[in-house]
Amino acid sequence: MLHRLLRATVAALPVLTLLAALPAAAPPAAAAQQGYTAAVLFAPSVSVPVGEPAGIGARVEPGGRRPVLLEELRAGGWRTVEQARTSRSEGTADLRWAPPTTGAHRLRLVAPRLERRGLARVVSATEVVYGQAAELPYVRGGRLPVGRQGVAYDTLLGDTPPSSQRWTVAAGRLPSGLALSQDGRVSGAPLSDAPRGTEVTFRLVEDGATAWATRRLVVRPTPAPAVVSDLAPARTGQPYVDLAETRTPRSGRWSVVRGSLPAGLALDRGTGVVIGTPTTPGTSGFRLRFTEVTGRTAVADDEITVVADGGTDWTSLRSDGTTTCGLQADATGWCWGLNTWGSVGDGTTRPQPHPVRLPGRWTSLDTREGTTCGLRPDASAWCWGRNDIGTVGDGSGRDEVSVPTRLPGRWREIGFNEQADGSGFDTACGLRTDASLWCWGYDRYAQSGDGQGGADDVQPVPHQVPGRWAGLPAGTGATRCAIDLDAAAWCWGANQTGQVGNGRTVGTYGGEAPYELPGRWTTISTGTQSIDAGTTCGVQTDGSGWCWGANGAGQVGNGATGDVLVPTRLPGAWSEILTPTVREDPTCGLRPDGTAACWGQNSAGGVGDGTTGPQLTPYELEGTWASLRTADQTTCGVTPEGAGYCWGQDRYGAVGDGQDRRSTPAPPTLLDGTWRGIEPRASEDGASVCGLRTDDSAWCWGDARDGRAGTLPPDPYEYLLAPARLAGPGTWSVLDRTAGSGTPCGIGADGSGWCWGENERAAVGNGTLLDQPVPYGVVGGVG
Repeated sequence: MLHRLLRATVAALPVLTLLAALPAAAPPAAAAQQGYTAAVLFAPSVSVPVGEPAGIGARVEPGGRRPVLLEELRAGGWRTVEQARTSRSEGTADLRWAPPTTGAHRLRLVAPRLERRGLARVVSATEVVYGQAAELPYVRGGRLPVGRQGVAYDTLLGDTPPSSQRWTVAAGRLPSGLALSQDGRVSGAPLSDAPRGTEVTFRLVEDGATAWATRRLVVRPTPAPAVVSDLAPARTGQPYVDLAETRTPRSGRWSVVRGSLPAGLALDRGTGVVIGTPTTPGTSGFRLRFTEVTGRTAVADDEITVVADGGTDWTSLRSDGTTTCGLQADATGWCWGLNTWGSVGDGTTRPQPHPVRLPGRWTSLDTREGTTCGLRPDASAWCWGRNDIGTVGDGSGRDEVSVPTRLPGRWREIGFNEQADGSGFDTACGLRTDASLWCWGYDRYAQSGDGQGGADDVQPVPHQVPGRWAGLPAGTGATRCAIDLDAAAWCWGANQTGQVGNGRTVGTYGGEAPYELPGRWTTISTGTQSIDAGTTCGVQTDGSGWCWGANGAGQVGNGATGDVLVPTRLPGAWSEILTPTVREDPTCGLRPDGTAACWGQNSAGGVGDGTTGPQLTPYELEGTWASLRTADQTTCGVTPEGAGYCWGQDRYGAVGDGQDRRSTPAPPTLLDGTWRGIEPRASEDGASVCGLRTDDSAWCWGDARDGRAGTLPPDPYEYLLAPARLAGPGTWSVLDRTAGSGTPCGIGADGSGWCWGENERAAVGNGTLLDQPVPYGVVGGVG
């Protein structure tokens, strides 16, 4: 299927499109010496089926209407195989030559009637076009990812190739340190830089058919490595794992050159992983040396303090209401929940109401809508669970994958983007250690960055979004925006209201390929979860703020309504702009001087201007602010002094002032205490709000259904009109209330882990399917 599709695509490409996409070749030496004329031949960089036009173009300088001859080198010398005249206006010509046989064909362009100073004809440089069998083996198009000196490199030329494929290098040479495997994988670590690139021609043989592709591989230089290791403390008798690191990911070897690791711990020389079970309390100092594959070295002093065993702390806990996963301080990973799709990772699809330990050690875990992904200390990435939309990324086509399955390459981060159509179908994206970005899963609106949307489209294996990236795409909905290492911002995916910013819109299932926005950017975010209401905002490096997309209620802040198809500047300077996560939310932003403003949707007073009409331009809030958050028209903020305020939608007590306003918005209301942060979350009956005070106590109010407020005694009326203290350990370091989940989790200041609230899907981990009205201490916790 892929073969036929690619063949049809190549055959349908206009010749002028190929001309525009190819770089100009160098003029012949003779012409260059004369300095007045040149002939240039443009050839495709991939092989062409025998008998089909190769899409060759010619340009002759100077002037048009010049005769040109295309010559091929054969056994008896150069033979003319095509004749044409250049256009009058551009001096170009399309040559309809098709390869008559498989294999390499050496071609050149001759301009026989350009005579000046005795030069009878001008000859172009020689180009090679490969002819192949009509059934085209799949060769991944586009540029090869840019490599970096001393940094691990890994890319596939094909697409999950079958065992019948055989790849070799036909011409040129890979940069030193890289190798090509027969399954089409270029991997290794470049030993030296090649900023202008090395041109390599690859040969693919599959089922007797041969294809060629010429690619340029650029290797950027890197500074000398620097060790930035800061190894964590350990506990006696508890398994330990941590990772010695360089400032940027490098390939090389680690060693201890002075001092020693604590008894029971060992250093993996290849990965920098420190692993084992320490046996003796105390502090051990040592010097680490990293030797890069290029031979460059770096050293740093570090120490590990081992304390007497006092239990295992949690470092993260997250629940989507169906599956809960967490990490303990010893890098063990645990999951539990309904497990319909195998998202717990235990090899079954049975409900698991108690935490189940995952194999190996882990540095991160995230779960969403039945799919779980995580990273291990060796930078390997693993996914499992729901796979009917390809979210596991293994290309298997199985609906569920119940054990962790490794993704190719080395990874730095993986995350999920919430969908905009309420389907629960998510798209996963990940950042590899070489800063390449890959996306997979639900692809109806081209969220993977491939530019190919469709009603039933999925991306079953990771698709590389061209470029080198600073982080994962940010925001919600089916539009993706991300910033690359050059501070350029790119958007792609759904574009029904112009939220991509490229000056146009697309139809119901249309999607856009990545589009580079003008300027240089520090932040960019997309919303909302409604396809026909998406708004995008961001801040450029000069502090200017910009919004575009859906603008029916003034979300763009340009003083008008009507969708805005290109970035539009907001007045003043900005440090952060929060796009609406649902269509009912306003847009809000913070300025560098601490002032803040909100605008746009205001049906329940979320803007804070005392009205319920759309606010078409930024409305300046009184005072200065350290943070702002909004959900379901309830907006909350904290001042630099720690004063907490909420306003807007006050259904079921979301503002926290002791009232339950159903029809009138609440003005900014001062909450008792001093606060570190306040986070409203949208729910079915108004916002559910929780926050941490500066004394590390946690408080919740508003929608309290299913025990999600976690107060003691439990609230019998399912809503709280004023902040009530969260039961449990007393003081907290983390509250995680993943959007859309009625099962919050948190970590106490003592490292204990707790979950509570909705539990009909066994997400609390207390061994039952009954709602948990107060925090329950899960594995490794107390209580």
